Amino acid sequence: MPSTKPNMRPKIVESVTHKIKTPCGTLYVTVGIIDKRIYEVFVRMGKAGLCYCCLMNTIARLISMSLQNEIPIDLIIKQLVNESCNKPIYGTHLKKGAIRSCADGIARILKMEKERCH
Repeated sequence: MPSTKPNMRPKIVESVTHKIKTPCGTLYVTVGIIDKRIYEVFVRMGKAGLCYCCLMNTIARLISMSLQNEIPIDLIIKQLVNESCNKPIYGTHLKKGAIRSCADGIARILKMEKERCH
């Protein structure tokens, strides 16, 4: 696996942004890709000023830091997928069952982008 150090980030990074409905509201998940591997993740919530926004930003930073320090993406996905909130969302564009939480939605997008990169 090629090593991309955090301080070696190019000025321009290819990225894809997904809009996904979760039990807490709409998330915008941006996945940055360098050398055909996910390098960084940004998450914004459709609602401003809530604790959820801070939490989603923190999750995204931890995912990015893990990826930049060569933690396998599959391990990150495994930690996030199927985490549950009180009200799952059905009928999303991911088409693989309900989105159980914000973390579950992020995990599913990471998995989809991982498959797209390979």
